Amino acid sequence: MNSKSFLAEQLNHTRRIIEWTLTLFPEERLWEEPNHELQDNAPEGIDSFFGKWSALRVLFHLLYYEETIALPSLKYWIGGPLPSYPKSSEEEEMWMLCTSKTELIDRFRKIREKQLDTIKSINPDEWDSEKLEYYGHGHVSAYWFVAKTIQHTFSHGDKLLRKALYWDDF
Repeated sequence: MNSKSFLAEQLNHTRRIIEWTLTLFPEERLWEEPNHELQDNAPEGIDSFFGKWSALRVLFHLLYYEETIALPSLKYWIGGPLPSYPKSSEEEEMWMLCTSKTELIDRFRKIREKQLDTIKSINPDEWDSEKLEYYGHGHVSAYWFVAKTIQHTFSHGDKLLRKALYWDDF
């Protein structure tokens, strides 16, 4: 199996799953943070079940990670500069500027397209080269970075689907 083309396909598929999941929410609930812990029948650990963010805040988190960490990191394999990662507090500041669902979805689609274009440009001999040091993980490959981006999407996508499917159950 060609891992480069397989993972590129998965990056595209998971983008489509996130976009589809957002269509499951009533429009007025997209910006609403879950508040289920106040409900009498909410199970213990509801914060970890639903997360604390609204659906669009989750989308922004995925987008922000991919704009500031994933894409700059992948570009390193095609001769881009050593990435400089943002402070975690900067994400919340940028989120506060978001006002448009359409803009967030468009940006998410575009960042995935840029990643796909970058993946295509990575020399096959460099794909498995562990030349980027990523905090907490040592030296990693482009292969690892794309797999991590997909894992990150699955993790937060799971919370999105839980909110969409089970919000009114608790």
